[in-house]
Amino acid sequence: MEGGQEPQESLRGLNDRLRGFLEHVAQLQRENHALQERLVAFGQRSGQQDHEWTMKERAVVQLREQISRLLIENAELALNTENTRSRVTCLQSRCEVEKTLRLHLEQRVSDLMEKKTDMDMANNLLEKQLHTFREELLLLEEEQERELFLQQQQADGLLAAQAAAEEEDGRGMELRRPRPSPRPAPGLRPAPPTRIRKDTAVPNGDATPQVSQGDEALREARAELTEVRKRWHSLQVEVESLHALERSLQSSLRHTQHHYSQQLQDLSHSVRGLEAELEDVRDGLAAQRQQHGQLLNTKMRLEREIATYRRLLEHEEGRFFSADGQPRRLKPWRGSTPLLQQNGMCNGSVEDGDPPALIEKPAKQGATLRRQGSLVILTEPISSREGEICTVKTQEILDGQVLRESAEGHGRVETEKIDKVIKQWEGSFFKGNPKLRKKSVSLRFDLHMAVADEGCAQTKQDSLPDVEVRLVMKRSRSIPTITQ
Repeated sequence: MEGGQEPQESLRGLNDRLRGFLEHVAQLQRENHALQERLVAFGQRSGQQDHEWTMKERAVVQLREQISRLLIENAELALNTENTRSRVTCLQSRCEVEKTLRLHLEQRVSDLMEKKTDMDMANNLLEKQLHTFREELLLLEEEQERELFLQQQQADGLLAAQAAAEEEDGRGMELRRPRPSPRPAPGLRPAPPTRIRKDTAVPNGDATPQVSQGDEALREARAELTEVRKRWHSLQVEVESLHALERSLQSSLRHTQHHYSQQLQDLSHSVRGLEAELEDVRDGLAAQRQQHGQLLNTKMRLEREIATYRRLLEHEEGRFFSADGQPRRLKPWRGSTPLLQQNGMCNGSVEDGDPPALIEKPAKQGATLRRQGSLVILTEPISSREGEICTVKTQEILDGQVLRESAEGHGRVETEKIDKVIKQWEGSFFKGNPKLRKKSVSLRFDLHMAVADEGCAQTKQDSLPDVEVRLVMKRSRSIPTITQ
């Protein structure tokens, strides 16, 4: 019996606990309806602030559109700059090639000039040799004429002596025909008559061989003269061809110099125009960079103001309730109290008369329960280990089920450590949710950066300024159907 009564008592205790839990749930629903009515009334009273919030959002949307347009224009300008640089590089390469060709042509012209000088020297040498050959030929002709004249005189003397001897003997009464005198060669002047020396011996039997030797020497001299004339004519033809080649090379050199000078002038004009365009592009980029920095600073200031308004609204919303969830009287807000730091930014919603639960730091306060419509929003502030980024995790719960989770971090980070901090923060988000899978939920990761110091444009190039970072990661699930 005792064994059968214990399960009944445990069931009875469970029923009592279930009844108490249902009563507690009914009480929470009544409180939730009351809070909804108060929130509706509060929303009606704060309609003007909502309108101002809408205007701020419109301004932020416009600023984002302007930033996107400026980024697109900046990309187009960068593309145009790259195209201009590529064209300048192509023109420079062409100019280098033309300079190389010009140097090659100048070297070739110098070689041809040296060849011309050598040919002139060879021509002068050949002319000198030809002149000496002519003088030698004239001397040979004079000597030959003298020898012929001497041989003729000797032959006449011999004939006269023979005739005289025959007349004395009575023989040889025949008439002699006059022997024609030898004519000089065409183109040669006649040799001057030479007087016969008295002491010259008259040879008798050696006259005929001397005449034949003189004829052979004359023929050899004439053949040598003909060969020399042929060589002289060939050299003259070669010299004329070299002169013509020199004139053609000089004309081509002048034409090439004129052509390349015109091309260099055109290239210099185009390079000057491209340099002017590049300077304009650089000025435009600098102006756009400055304007972009100003817009980023304005955007960050607007985000700070929006975050401040959001915290003020949340604090005014939380002032309806006490620390234990019971409604209490709304107290007026006083802005002369000292400010607290929340998520790296000032919180101006804390008063002197607020309870210690609201004045304590977020790390000691723990989780905060807030109502929004029919949802329960659980906010849990978490500070990072290194103190670089302060993280706040938020959960939206409906009927005990998590609909949306998000994490938002604020902090100031060095520019070189942005990637490392983002990876650590994302890893900590997934580490805090072991059941979370990247493929099973919808994640959204936003990164908002702005330079912490507005005067960062004046900083040195080797020391990059710190960057204020706002990291947002959200995951959402489909809202389950409410069973009746």
